[in-house]
Amino acid sequence: GAIKAAQLDEETIKKEPADLAKALLGIKTGLDEKRLSCIHDPRAHDREAVVTNVTNQVNHLAKDPALMDLVNNDELTIVGGFYEISSGIV
Repeated sequence: GAIKAAQLDEETIKKEPADLAKALLGIKTGLDEKRLSCIHDPRAHDREAVVTNVTNQVNHLAKDPALMDLVNNDELTIVGGFYEISSGIV
């Protein structure tokens, strides 16, 4: 839902409550909409948008020094994943 909503135009997103709009616009900035527009199959398009977001979120977490200290001390593992609702596969 959030990834699909983040692909709406900015004017539409800004009509949402402020916190939701901020979150959606943050997601939107990480999506390569030009590249995504080349994917014409709707399921493939949605999957690529989700995978791109997961990658961006993991990269964002990897920039946090406190989290990386935990990772480097083998106290935390950061893994990106998503749930495929149609199959139940993570």
